[in-house]
Amino acid sequence: MILRRDYCYYRSSSGSTGFDFALGSMYVRNHFDESSKTELTTMMGNLEDSFASILQANDWMDDTSRTAALEKAHAMISNIAYPDWLLVDDEVDAYYSEVRTHIDGAAMR
Repeated sequence: MILRRDYCYYRSSSGSTGFDFALGSMYVRNHFDESSKTELTTMMGNLEDSFASILQANDWMDDTSRTAALEKAHAMISNIAYPDWLLVDDEVDAYYSEVRTHIDGAAMR
């Protein structure tokens, strides 16, 4: 048996409707503690710094490999929690600016 909340979530955030970010924006605003994202971002920065320190201390890597590994470490992208633009109404609206609906309400791009 499928719970109503699961069905509603699936219908509103599946690829068939495309309103994932709109729903995510509402969820984050109402249920997500901003300090959690800040803490996780800090932790990821600490991990990156620690990893870079370990690479620099390695004696088994040659300088070329170490430099390449450090570049890769600094190029990592941390996708934590949600994109910042999700809390900016104008940016969410702009994301959906091309969405048009039929008379029956089905969304399409």
